[in-house]
Amino acid sequence: MKIDLKKGFTLIELLVVLVIISVLASVILAYLGSARGKSNDAKIISQVGQMTPQGFLFSGAIGTSYVSSAYKVSSGITGAAVNGTPASGTLFNATSPSLNSLYLLASSLPGNTYIYYGWNGADPNNTGAWFFAASTSTGAFCNDNKGTKKIFTGTSPTTVAGFTVAFSNATAAGGYRCD
Repeated sequence: MKIDLKKGFTLIELLVVLVIISVLASVILAYLGSARGKSNDAKIISQVGQMTPQGFLFSGAIGTSYVSSAYKVSSGITGAAVNGTPASGTLFNATSPSLNSLYLLASSLPGNTYIYYGWNGADPNNTGAWFFAASTSTGAFCNDNKGTKKIFTGTSPTTVAGFTVAFSNATAAGGYRCD
């Protein structure tokens, strides 16, 4: 019986095919990773945009005003504190989360998103100035009660300082604005 050595693939041919498949797989995975980030960004912008009508409906306690910490969504969204005491009726009061549409919108953001917000209900003649800002994979998005929607491109903020670099007026002194 004679063995025919001409049949089959050589080791070199198999290695070349594996390298080609690996290169194609890495290109596809890189593309999918970018698409996932863009998808999350679109969801963040949509959710923060949906918070706008809820912000207009919110009737916070007159006499309270606050700016939150930067909360990571996966760590839980909490209400802000006034002079160290949790403020009742805050935008993201989780006492009855099922009844708080702002809490539900914020908590359904992607888990690695940071959210930062402020509310000014101190003036009884004012309906309240407010802003919502959230980190995205390519920066951040901010929306306020004046209808300003601003996209910041750069490093995604994870702290109050990072958000105030992106949106300099998103503070009490700045008037709770995104511009």
